[in-house]
Amino acid sequence: MHSKGLSQEESSGWTLYLQPAFSCTIGKMNESIYSSKGYKCSLLEWEQKPLWNYGITVFTAFKNFGITAEFDSALPVSCGKMYDSDWNSNGIKTTYSIHELTAETNLNTEFSLSYIINLDRIFQIIPFVQAQYSYNSFEARNGEGWYGGAAYSKTGKDVSWNDENAAYYKVYGIDYLRHSFYLFTGFSFQLYITEKIKTELLLSVSPFTYTSAIDHHHGKYNDFRFQEIQYGYFSRFKTGIKLEYSINSLIDAGMFFQAVLGTEDKGKLYSDYWTEKLTLVDNQKSGADIQSYRLSLFVTIKILK
Repeated sequence: MHSKGLSQEESSGWTLYLQPAFSCTIGKMNESIYSSKGYKCSLLEWEQKPLWNYGITVFTAFKNFGITAEFDSALPVSCGKMYDSDWNSNGIKTTYSIHELTAETNLNTEFSLSYIINLDRIFQIIPFVQAQYSYNSFEARNGEGWYGGAAYSKTGKDVSWNDENAAYYKVYGIDYLRHSFYLFTGFSFQLYITEKIKTELLLSVSPFTYTSAIDHHHGKYNDFRFQEIQYGYFSRFKTGIKLEYSINSLIDAGMFFQAVLGTEDKGKLYSDYWTEKLTLVDNQKSGADIQSYRLSLFVTIKILK
């Protein structure tokens, strides 16, 4: 969740904290496909409205060197909608479908190394590096779509999805899974407002991001898959703010708000639409981005301090 600081009294030996947390995540993952001419021809928007996360963070430190490990998962429940849009070369949105979305498996793990710099008794700066891996899978079902492409429209020509000549169909559905790896580096700034109340500001950037995703389009006659792989450099940003209250010498409680944002990473596209197995589509690109906002409630249990 975040880097954990120590007071001056706690920085002389080993410490060990456990931090169970329950969180609500609001956001979405975008999946794009670009045509051979370079324009965006397809966009799938996978909502997370919301995801309900639960997990635990373990923090240990010796003197001013800290290690943090976090694991969390999400409940497999309904999490909003999936929106699928297609455009032709003239910029006309010819296809639009909406699906009910369920979160299947959503896992996240983070491992951080930090160094705690005590500027005085109430203010600390904590530089850190963090490796983060996320696995997200969703199931889009009970969809309906409007198709204005020439193969579907009543005119035999491309029309907008909301044109009266566009065709309406029930849609079989799409499955989606994404692997994401981030390497964040940044700073945490911690301030003790009083002896019992502490705030924290976290700022970080990911110099390297790797994303791999597969979507599986179900259909009666045209069942097919896309695989997308992207590498990104300084394209993801993570920021957060925390408020923590010390209940007693063994237990703290607080809340933490975190945002993960960034620009779209572009990369390779594979498909079995035209072949029997996933094959590189060398004249097209894929794209991926994420917007995620999380509010967490947590309790810190001080086992060693």
